[in-house]
Amino acid sequence: MKLLVKLTNFKVIFVDHNAQEDLIRASETDWKIARPAGLNDNDTLGTSVVSYDRSPKPFQISRKLLAKFFIDNLYSEGFVLPIPMLSER
Repeated sequence: MKLLVKLTNFKVIFVDHNAQEDLIRASETDWKIARPAGLNDNDTLGTSVVSYDRSPKPFQISRKLLAKFFIDNLYSEGFVLPIPMLSER
């Protein structure tokens, strides 16, 4: 992935991505950010895998499971401030 970032315009995208996260982190509000792995359109829902080491395995999650994760955790106390990587088993 690092090679792909270096060889393409992904570097610019990640600079912008990191800048917006820095602005959110600097705010005085509670916030939730989650970084999904590669998105797919699978209809069947697997199990969410939450990691903090930036190495989700497998490197994919369905859009439906990602939406479910956010809905299930919208009002919870969990995932405020730490930024998890999300994938699906």
